[in-house]
Amino acid sequence: MLTSEIDYCGLIFLIHHVSSCELPVKLEVAKRLLQTTFTNENSPHSIAKQAGWQESIARLLIRKPIDNVKPDEEKRKSFGINLDVLLEDENEFNNQGDLISFCEQHLEMEHQDHGEGVISLNEIQASVTEAANVIESEIKELAESVSGAVVENVTSVFSVIRQTTHDIQDTFESFAMGSSTDSGDATNLEFSQDGEVNSEEQLVYLVSNILFTIFWRGVPNDHIDCWKERGQVLGCINLLALNNELMTSHLSLRLKILEMAVQASLSDLAQHGSQVLINQENASHILRMVYDLVVLGSNEDESKKCSTKLLDGVLALLDALMIFQQDSSDDWSDMVRLCLGLLLKCSHHPDPGVVAMATARLHANLKCRNTENPSELAYLLFSINRALDNAIEVGDPEEYSFLMPVMKALIEKCRNVFSLDINLPDLPSTSSGPVFFNDFQMYSTSKKWRNFMEKIVSTV
Repeated sequence: MLTSEIDYCGLIFLIHHVSSCELPVKLEVAKRLLQTTFTNENSPHSIAKQAGWQESIARLLIRKPIDNVKPDEEKRKSFGINLDVLLEDENEFNNQGDLISFCEQHLEMEHQDHGEGVISLNEIQASVTEAANVIESEIKELAESVSGAVVENVTSVFSVIRQTTHDIQDTFESFAMGSSTDSGDATNLEFSQDGEVNSEEQLVYLVSNILFTIFWRGVPNDHIDCWKERGQVLGCINLLALNNELMTSHLSLRLKILEMAVQASLSDLAQHGSQVLINQENASHILRMVYDLVVLGSNEDESKKCSTKLLDGVLALLDALMIFQQDSSDDWSDMVRLCLGLLLKCSHHPDPGVVAMATARLHANLKCRNTENPSELAYLLFSINRALDNAIEVGDPEEYSFLMPVMKALIEKCRNVFSLDINLPDLPSTSSGPVFFNDFQMYSTSKKWRNFMEKIVSTV
């Protein structure tokens, strides 16, 4: 692998099939591959030219496929298929293997040994035919509904399909976690050995670095579809997690890659200057990828979607690009809204460190930026108020203490824009110091405040 002339097509073919080997083999291949990408300057670029390199390398993290999932009674009934005859003798059914490999002679021999209770070839064919008809009709109905929706609204169809894909992915991942926790004590002891755990963590580290190295150094910036190819790295991780149990969460893997991407972008901006157009474009694409993971991702495990390291890098990117120092009329207006949404999402994160960083930046932006855009202020006010309601409802005083300075700055900013002295004459004074925090907690539950949020703020 370290020779001067490398058959990269054969290399990717080999790596793809190594995914079914034991952990030590995968670990050795990953070490050699990472060494190749660093010792041979052209290796990342040559690997990036190979079709399917993203999936082939990511497949090294497959612990085991999720297969042989037995349908429960409700799922069988939803298809309208009577599969009880196929599962009459569970032990015998499991020993038979795939139904496609059955032959009529074999069934006749089993019939002689076990008598009338054995399933016949006609019964199998009837059940399979019925299943095929039901599935075919449901697929046709789904296709018709999707076609109609496409005519009506293409964007909504994409959102529905994307949401469904994420839901399926989360279902498979929860199934994998459940199956591992439901195993016996002997299995738990077997997989808790330090050597195996450390080897898996080492493999995750190697593969994530390999993927990022090719992601950043292998795909040329002047390529017209460079960010499409880079996005496929994150996309293939999601697809592999649909039907495989990975050695790490697909969210954690995407998070590691984006953390490295943010740091690499910061390095380029520091070396070549923030005014270089290609560096600005790379940074903006990375910020959109971060937004996609943190804000748009449907997975409810927020702890794996953002970290203090990622957010710290994102804030440094915002400073380097001077996004919040631009006027709303220039080219960064869309990026301002995207970054505000990212900060608002992080302002109610499970990690207090992430919340502290996000709310501090929101507060600084409100104090330093000269903006009286009603739409932006209404969006911030509505979002922060909803986060405060949630903190009060769950009884989280720490998050409430982080959010209140932002709300106080927002009220001061919105006083003239929304005529607060007229619409809310009994609003607690922001000049009362710490007393305002307690007074506002009571006031935020009043009918007058809620009507103001619903009828004035939310309609802007």
